[in-house]
Amino acid sequence: MRFTIKTKLALGFSATLLLTAAAGVVGYRGLTADEESLKFVVSRAEVQNLVLDAKAHALRDNSNVRAAVITADDGQMAEFAKRAADSRAAGLAAMVQARTYISSEEGRRLFEDLSAKYEAQRSLGLKTLELTQQNSVVRALAEIDAVGRPAMVALRTDLDALAGGRPGTDDEVARAASRLEVRLERVWGQLQSAPGAPTAAALEQRVAAARRTREETGRAFDALMSIGGLGAGTAEGLRQRFGVWSASFQKALATVETGSSIRAVELASGDYATATTTALRAFDALAEFQNRRMTGAVANARAEAAQGQTTLIAVVAGALLLGLGLATWLALSISRGLGRAVVLADAVAEGDLSRTVTVTSRDEIGDLVAAMNRMTANLGTTAGLATAIAGGDLAVEARPLSDKDTMGLALQTMLARLRAVVADATHAASNVSAGSQELSASAEQ
Repeated sequence: MRFTIKTKLALGFSATLLLTAAAGVVGYRGLTADEESLKFVVSRAEVQNLVLDAKAHALRDNSNVRAAVITADDGQMAEFAKRAADSRAAGLAAMVQARTYISSEEGRRLFEDLSAKYEAQRSLGLKTLELTQQNSVVRALAEIDAVGRPAMVALRTDLDALAGGRPGTDDEVARAASRLEVRLERVWGQLQSAPGAPTAAALEQRVAAARRTREETGRAFDALMSIGGLGAGTAEGLRQRFGVWSASFQKALATVETGSSIRAVELASGDYATATTTALRAFDALAEFQNRRMTGAVANARAEAAQGQTTLIAVVAGALLLGLGLATWLALSISRGLGRAVVLADAVAEGDLSRTVTVTSRDEIGDLVAAMNRMTANLGTTAGLATAIAGGDLAVEARPLSDKDTMGLALQTMLARLRAVVADATHAASNVSAGSQELSASAEQ
């Protein structure tokens, strides 16, 4: 098969260009993979930030709820409740935004688990705030101080006067007043102790005891009122003051009986604290998962980058080696062929027409060497013909190789003229010989 120099150059450059293109493709793929990895890492970092932001809002929500439980001021409770609501809204917004970045099954599972636990924590927080803002202890104490205490002081004054034997008061009235005062002091103390109950169970017991004592106090009051020794004015005054005190007592007891403050404290330190801890752990689990994904993505990106660099270096090195190999092969093949042609040309220039060169390549250099071999062979043939003519052999034939074969045509012309000269000389010699014979014959006669 014939491979010209153009074909060899075209194949060599094509192979080099293909390897260069392959190197470009490898580099482009590496850059694309790096870009995708970078986008993934950035998105995971965004999710991480959103999750941690939502966790921070959950912590602030928890702090505000606890602060609301601790304070007794309604204004501060409202402020802490507002801050808690703002934290919940911001946390939910961060969660909604984070949801759009999560695509893996494990990530969605962790996110759904976190959403459920966060919702439980927020619901318990709202319930805790609702109970706290009822502020049953403070409202009960306020009722006691504002209405119950002044009514109690007035009742004490009247009962002390009756029990101390005020002029015009009989012994039965004094004893009844003393019994009423004892029960009144007892129930008053039970009412004031109820707001300080440490637990809901203790509150229930204190309220029940206060209610029982209140019933006894009512019976004692009725017994006092049934005695005929009281004056009409005194009885009416006692009835009015006892009515005011009794109404305040019932209101304060009903307020404290709700136990909203105690239940808020128990909820805040119990279920709400547990729900908050569970939600924070769920936040940490999702954040840790995203951190692992970021770490894995970075490791994969580094591995792919290293592999891409190795492949790119290998392809570029292959292209360089192939280019150097092709250039060396072409240079050697051309230089060797031309060197042989030069040797043959020098030999011909020195008159050595016996030299030939073996043709091994099938390209333009091989064609050149073959043409020079043919030229040398033709020159040798021409030289052989000239040698034969020089030796007197005019029987040889000079055949020009073409109508442009100047030397062949010249030899042909020279050979024809030499033949004509030889023919003329032979004819002249024959004439001379004939004349000599005639002269010899004449002399003999």
